Amino acid sequence: MRKHFAIVAFITALVLAGCASNPRSYSAGSIWNVAHGRLIDERALFERLAATRFVLLGEAHDNPHHHALQARVLREMVARGRRPALVMEMFDVDQQAALDAAVAEAATADALAERARFDFKGWTWRYYRELVVIALEERLAIIAANLSRTALRGVIARGFDALGEGQAAWLGLPPVLPDARLDTLRREIIEGHCNRLPPNAIDGMVRAQQARDATMAEALQRFPDRGALLIAGVQHVRRDVAVPVYLSPDVRARDTLVLAFVEASGEADPAARLGQRKGLSELFDYVWITQSVEREDPCAALGEAARPNKP
Repeated sequence: MRKHFAIVAFITALVLAGCASNPRSYSAGSIWNVAHGRLIDERALFERLAATRFVLLGEAHDNPHHHALQARVLREMVARGRRPALVMEMFDVDQQAALDAAVAEAATADALAERARFDFKGWTWRYYRELVVIALEERLAIIAANLSRTALRGVIARGFDALGEGQAAWLGLPPVLPDARLDTLRREIIEGHCNRLPPNAIDGMVRAQQARDATMAEALQRFPDRGALLIAGVQHVRRDVAVPVYLSPDVRARDTLVLAFVEASGEADPAARLGQRKGLSELFDYVWITQSVEREDPCAALGEAARPNKP
């Protein structure tokens, strides 16, 4: 959750960055087309999503408004004739067999979660239940996309070879990233852990993030025909350092759309500020501004020195 807090703060900083705001104020519900620098309506967004093979939705895990919109996106895609696989960060890859068995047996969403050993302590099931209900109703594939904790511990301790023979190369690990982007990823890892990571732990945590993103990308690309919808934290859908990096170049450039759900900051005209943020187009294709939620700063208990530096 500390990492989640830092990512929310980072995205809010993107909203607040830029020049003085326009007097108008865009409320929750505004949708910003980053490349074109303008607002669009929901219909236009849904049409664009339905026409794209791979759609990545970036959420704040604890914001129910984001989850409600995710369900809407999936329903709208289905209504427009799409049958995407539902790829979820919330299930580990070693849960896939149980997921497949539950789907084959026409289990209810709740029974599927129980059978697949959904992490009810780590994730809030009621936020994801509607997505699973839709997938079961529409007979969509439900795909586990996260590395297991055991695999992640191996990557942190021993490197990408811990994934097994040939797995790292198959997943595109380690990625070829410019130094500036690698520095960005390292900085996010450090700040996401309240600036308290021991220096000798940083590289292992960076590898873990890269391994998770590469695994999610592989899960998406298993469905070249029907396409797929990824549900993941906003830090995993960024075009500069996350899942899109591991997609094939053609898919990344022409067949992928990244939509980030961003909490309204309470400041005037967040959409205009988004448009003035240099480099935002390197992160997301669309930003949907939503209501915010109150949350405690998880670094506060560690003292002021532990707070993440502001981006």
